[in-house]
Amino acid sequence: MAINIERSGFYTAPFYEARVNDTAAQRMLLETPAPRQSIGESRLIRDGADMSTPRPEFAGRRLYAPGRRAIYLVDPAGYRRRLPNDFVYRRLFGTGLDVADCLRIERIALGPPLAGSTMLVRGQVAESVYLVDIGRRRRITSDTVMRKYGFAFDGVFAVRQVLVESIPLGADWE
Repeated sequence: MAINIERSGFYTAPFYEARVNDTAAQRMLLETPAPRQSIGESRLIRDGADMSTPRPEFAGRRLYAPGRRAIYLVDPAGYRRRLPNDFVYRRLFGTGLDVADCLRIERIALGPPLAGSTMLVRGQVAESVYLVDIGRRRRITSDTVMRKYGFAFDGVFAVRQVLVESIPLGADWE
């Protein structure tokens, strides 16, 4: 069954109809107790501070909150990072639509959003694949990691080695 996602839309309706409901992730978030609050922390909550925490056990999951359009990728450190648009989603994941409903998404700490220029690259000579985001290249350590995050193998751009090496190196993406 082919799913047609309009290029002009920003996470259009057909995209949401094809999502996968990940009940294990929901159950884990629902069973996680809210962090204990001291008197000082309750003041911070009233003032609008975020009491969410990084959740590295969710690394590799693509999540969204029902009723909202934003889709997030949980990075290796456990932060949810917003995908800016359909174009970046397709560039990283191809047509894979494995996005899970997450009722308590606010319990996962919010990291910086992925840039609109985020892509997967490799040099013409080297075998290493990198996730280029926010002016840094982060080496994807193995094919297993590519599969864990759902990155599209055919979405990797082969570019001149000198260009890849000119991008500052960041921490490995594991």
